[in-house]
Amino acid sequence: MKKIALALVFTLLLTVAAPLTSSADSGKAPDGFYKLTGTTNFVPVSSFISGKLKYKVSILTDTDYYLILNGNAILAYDIIFSSSDAELEKNMITETELKRMFNVGIDSKGKVIPGGFVDDEGFRAEEIF
Repeated sequence: MKKIALALVFTLLLTVAAPLTSSADSGKAPDGFYKLTGTTNFVPVSSFISGKLKYKVSILTDTDYYLILNGNAILAYDIIFSSSDAELEKNMITETELKRMFNVGIDSKGKVIPGGFVDDEGFRAEEIF
């Protein structure tokens, strides 16, 4: 069952990864998996796809990683453990909502900047609250 779920995840990533590689100029984070708490980490989609199975499973079962694709975000854990497509879609949020939730910025190379959330109008979180 896990192999089927992973195959579905890889198919999803392969189908959306190619057209999304040119989004760096839009101010959006590069597509990939982000750990936003503690020691932050960024795993580009291409590295995830080419990684070993154990590495992929460790990311998908870690409750601290979020997948950002084309401006949308979801907890990586939910990709595997959601009981339905409807539940998966319900759990999706925008990249901006994710950054606001963790008060982080993400630069064009995927570096997570704690305390660096800037909303779509250019306001920092400290200026809003």
